[in-house]
Formats: sequence, C-alpha cells, structure tokens
Amino acid sequence: MREASETMRDSENSEGDPGEAQHESMRKLASLYYVLMQGQQSMQAAMEQFVAEALQHLAHELLTISERQERLAGRIPPTCRTFIPWSWAARRCGC
Repeated sequence: MREASETMRDSENSEGDPGEAQHESMRKLASLYYVLMQGQQSMQAAMEQFVAEALQHLAHELLTISERQERLAGRIPPTCRTFIPWSWAARRCGC
C-alpha cells in the first residue's frame, strides 16, 4: 500500500507520463487487494473448518450423554420409571 502511494506521489512530481505511473499504482493496488481477498477467504475456510470440528465434537459428547442416560434408565425398576411425586407407586418402590 505504501509502495503504491509512493508511486502515485512520484508520478505527480515527475515529468514522465503520469498516466503510466497511475496505471502502475492501480495495478499494485489491485494486486494488494487480491492478496487481501485470498487471505480473507483462507481465514473464512479455516473458521468454517473449526466450527465443523467443534460441532462434530459436540454431537459426539451429546451421543455419549444419551447413551449414559439410556443405561441409567435401564437400571431403574419399572415401577419407578413413571415417577409421580407423592403417589402410592412412588412410596411403594421406595423412590
């Protein structure tokens, strides 16, 4: 960016073709813009990859929790599975 700015300044002070110097400055600015856009796209792709991996990890954790809940639910006696507070069934099974 600084180089393009200096080229523009030099073109204004020189007696050469100002159009050529301006064209060169525009070319350098366009090149810089292209590099910046490539960097932005790379960062965006990296962020999307990070989010995908985080979501995959979260899904794995949720599946693990769900499996644990199912195992625990299987260990609860059938009479206590439909727990109703203060009901005779809850008192009967000792819940």
